[in-house]
Amino acid sequence: MVKLSAISLAVVCALSPLAEAAACKNGLYYCGYNLLKKGKYQNEMIAENKRLGAPTDKYSLWYSLYYCGAGGDGWIRYITTCDQCVDGGSGKNDYCRLA
Repeated sequence: MVKLSAISLAVVCALSPLAEAAACKNGLYYCGYNLLKKGKYQNEMIAENKRLGAPTDKYSLWYSLYYCGAGGDGWIRYITTCDQCVDGGSGKNDYCRLA
């Protein structure tokens, strides 16, 4: 019984990192919709937009551009809200396209 419990605990501990959200990569710019795909950034995005007086509605969160790594690993900073926020691809900066 003890061995089974120890094995179960070991399996849970080994798999728990897989359930965590992925952090953004420091030094890259992200559209809000990509941050939301990566993990639980919504509350941080709302707080960051509020801090700078930017809108916090769904559209603004999705199409805002954020910088990753400002203030620490995985932290974000609001840059601007785009007319069109473009996914730059894996490992590359997202960016605003001028309308």
